[in-house]
Amino acid sequence: MGPYLGDFVEDSVINHPWDTNDANGASITRAVDGSIRIYKNNTDTQKTTANGITDTEDFDGLVGIHQLSVDTSDDTGDVGFWERGNDYFVVLQGATIDGQTVNAVLCSFSIENRSRLNVILGAVQSATLPGNRTSSPVPLEMYQNEQKTFLLTVNDSSGDPVDLSAMTLRFVVHDENDMTAAVFKVELPDITTSGVSNEIANVTVSAAKAATANSSLLWKLWDITGEQVLMSGNLKIKTAKKDSP
Repeated sequence: MGPYLGDFVEDSVINHPWDTNDANGASITRAVDGSIRIYKNNTDTQKTTANGITDTEDFDGLVGIHQLSVDTSDDTGDVGFWERGNDYFVVLQGATIDGQTVNAVLCSFSIENRSRLNVILGAVQSATLPGNRTSSPVPLEMYQNEQKTFLLTVNDSSGDPVDLSAMTLRFVVHDENDMTAAVFKVELPDITTSGVSNEIANVTVSAAKAATANSSLLWKLWDITGEQVLMSGNLKIKTAKKDSP
């Protein structure tokens, strides 16, 4: 059984090295490469095409060392296959190794399917709001049909500021009653960084994204580059303010 690689943010590229050996344990290449199959959840539903799958045999000229790369952002020919809240397992089918026909599970992984608030992939950073250090989920509020910029400060476990400037940041919001699809996302150019150490993410939620009042939203600030959640919490979009008579 291949290893579980972890819980990944949607649209990630997943890399997995694996090896082939003869009966005595010596490294050996595949006489017949076979094919890579990817299955979704505990079913025989498999990815229809090989789009986004790269199987590099004898990686870097090393006999018996192979590199698998799966780009989950590539939906060409497989619309709806890669979805958050699901598990996947990767199978090598019909290879010939040391004169034997081999079918084997290479690995498994999931897409945002291990926790509603924190995906454990790398060290999840402790987080603060300016002047209010907290390791608990961070509550945010805004009014319906109004634009608002949230200032989210990220510190590491030692309390030191984390430089966010080299990260690709994404602010993702889901309804806790329906975790299958995001209510909305905020990305560049609506996320910028500031602060002495670029530790503050300035997340601007537009009025259009806040068009519907909702008190059951969950949010995550993702580091897409490092595939980890930096901060998370609750978001309440309150009913639009009314002018006084």
